Order: sequence, then structure tokens, then C-alpha cells
Amino acid sequence: MKRLEEYIIPLKGLESGKQELTFHVEKTFIECFDDDEISDSDVDVILFITKTTRTFELHFKLKGTVHVPCDRCLDEMDLKIKGEFNLYLKYGEEFNEIDDEVIIIPREEGFFDLSSYVYEFVKLSIPISKFHKKGECNAEMLSRIIKTKKEKKQDIDPRWEALKKLGNNN
Repeated sequence: MKRLEEYIIPLKGLESGKQELTFHVEKTFIECFDDDEISDSDVDVILFITKTTRTFELHFKLKGTVHVPCDRCLDEMDLKIKGEFNLYLKYGEEFNEIDDEVIIIPREEGFFDLSSYVYEFVKLSIPISKFHKKGECNAEMLSRIIKTKKEKKQDIDPRWEALKKLGNNN
């Protein structure tokens, strides 16, 4: 995919020491991963690469906004995200992900594709609960939710009330 080519870094051409690369994650990048949650993004990624004789230490810093649905009212919202993540690349015989941070790459490998890791880091930076700020949720949707909750409380079978009384006697 042409849109992801900028996320492929040359390993053999990197000089020892520290380098810095920057990426900008936007809608076209997210679309490559068929994401149902993120509809748009404006995230800056700074990658610090430290190359030693046997390893590559990659430190990612993410900061920006993603466009996601609110968990309460389902309207789209811009959500600020930021995060820091590390990856360690080591040479070995064959490709192997030892854990979330350590990856073994073949010695003859000349390139490493960061795209799936950048996407994963963006997703991990999104909080579990995504809500509008107070007063910004869709008022019509909130009133429907409240109405539905009241209807459910009224529809309780009276036999459950008798069982609840039994539990309170302990």
C-alpha cells in the first residue's frame, strides 16, 4: 500500500546513535486498517531510534486527536490522545514477537514496517470510556436513554420483588 510506505524504515542504513523521525497519522492511514471506531485522526508521532550494534530501541511519542463516537450519545466527537510506547528490535534467525515490546528480526532484514505498531499505539491511546464533556452530549439521545431506563424499572415482574425481600432478611 502506497499510503503506508513512509512507515517502513531502513534498518541497515541507520547510523549508530540516535535518530528522530516524525509521522502524521490521518484518515487515509486509519482507513488502511478498516477501523470501525476511528473515523478520522490528526495525530503526530515522533519516533526516537537508538541503534546499537545488536539492537534498535524505538521510542514513540503520540499526541493529537481522533474522531470517535461518544459511548453515551453515539454522536461523533474529537478526543485528545497522547501516549508513549517502546519497541526493541533485536537480530536473530527468524522473525518472532517475544512479547509486546521485544521483536526478533532476521539478520538479513533490511527494513522494518512500523505501520501496524503505530496503528496499535493510536488505538491503545484511546481511553476505554469515551464521553463528551458535560453538557455536550446529544440531548435528544440522552432523554431517550432516561425514558428507556424508567420503562424498564416499571416492567419489573412482581415475583422478583418477593424474592428481593427474602435476600434482605439475612
